[in-house]
Amino acid sequence: MADRTIEGLTRAGAAMAAGEIDQAAAHLQAAAQLCPDEPMIWALLGEVLLLLDRPQDGLGALDRALALAPEDPRPRFHRARAFERLDRLAEALADQEALAILCANKAEVWHNLGLLRRAGGDPSGAEAAFGRALALEPSRAESALALAHSLLGRAAWAEGFAHYEARLSLPGWQRPAPLPGRRWRGEDPAGRTLLVSAEQGLGDGVQFLRYLPLIKGAGKVIVECHPPLRRLIAAQPGVDATIAFGEAIPDLGAEGLTIPLASLALPLAGGAPLGERIPYVSKPRLRPQGDRPRIGLAWRSSDRAELRRDPPLAALAALAAIPAVDWVSLQFAPTDYPALPLDLRPMASVDDLDDTAALIADLDLVISVDTAVAHLAGAMGKPLWVLLGPRADWRWTASAQSSPWYPSCVPFFHGAEGWPGVIAAVSERLKAAFNGPPAR
Repeated sequence: MADRTIEGLTRAGAAMAAGEIDQAAAHLQAAAQLCPDEPMIWALLGEVLLLLDRPQDGLGALDRALALAPEDPRPRFHRARAFERLDRLAEALADQEALAILCANKAEVWHNLGLLRRAGGDPSGAEAAFGRALALEPSRAESALALAHSLLGRAAWAEGFAHYEARLSLPGWQRPAPLPGRRWRGEDPAGRTLLVSAEQGLGDGVQFLRYLPLIKGAGKVIVECHPPLRRLIAAQPGVDATIAFGEAIPDLGAEGLTIPLASLALPLAGGAPLGERIPYVSKPRLRPQGDRPRIGLAWRSSDRAELRRDPPLAALAALAAIPAVDWVSLQFAPTDYPALPLDLRPMASVDDLDDTAALIADLDLVISVDTAVAHLAGAMGKPLWVLLGPRADWRWTASAQSSPWYPSCVPFFHGAEGWPGVIAAVSERLKAAFNGPPAR
């Protein structure tokens, strides 16, 4: 390897260490011109271009690396990622299957293969891959959680929730300090204080509220939660007190018990979704039903673009063509707005999910991306249409027609036509539901 090429690689490494990814790419491109037959340069360039969110350019560099060194697993690993980012799932899967042969004893390879198989509609193959990852690395919590998602997605509730406990071992789930008291596993809690921690996001909190009324016999039930959930939880039967995360946990006594909220599913219901218990959040309708349907819309789930849960605002513009509909915003966080005749005023008075529930009670339909609003509408039994991205979460995929968690839910899945296809399907259904059958 030429001295100038080594120098270019050294400079690229220094730029990476300093967080100057653009500079690292420039150094690697210069090195590739000097030494175009060196596979390591092309492989590193491909990885850096992926970091710069340039998967198409990265793919070209990784193709070149593999042409020069076809048995090297590293560029194939990153090429699979590039294909996935470009929605070329079949090619990503082919690369990952090849990696499983080249690196049969690496748990990470089998884990990634499981994710791609699941995305490709092969749940049994995904579960086999996750199982192989766990056989190689039994403590691999992310693989156990991925296996749980796959099992839950096909309604294997008891087995799925048993593996779902792995979430508690991952860094993102850990509380700053461990919960006090002994973990409750469903034994008789008579006379004891039970602390339930709603340790996940707001939507998960709403989803798993259904299990709280099933707790029987505890001396006192305290629920720790995020502040926007507090009033909803306080209204649940059997809840004696709530505390917000960050507040001091009261003394639970020598016999105190604790359990994460989502973990209630297994000991209280064998993991069953209990859809027949809906509604478990109730609010009275204050506004009489009018001639024009009032439809609530939530179009953004979070700032995490990699989740790919939210349609582009331009795609939502097609909904404006639906006549005689009053659109109401259910978007809690400040964000850009779609080009719709959208009433934004109601959310100005909303402080938490209890306020949001009061708004939903006055609606005829909720259309939402995968976010807390969808769970809340489902928990209230309100007609709910959920707009799902290319990686639909497990709780929406157990049935293609509805959700076992929310019987009033109609899922609209992301297909070959992408988000425009999702919105077109919603538009046609809206026309049929509120304006007669679509024109032929």
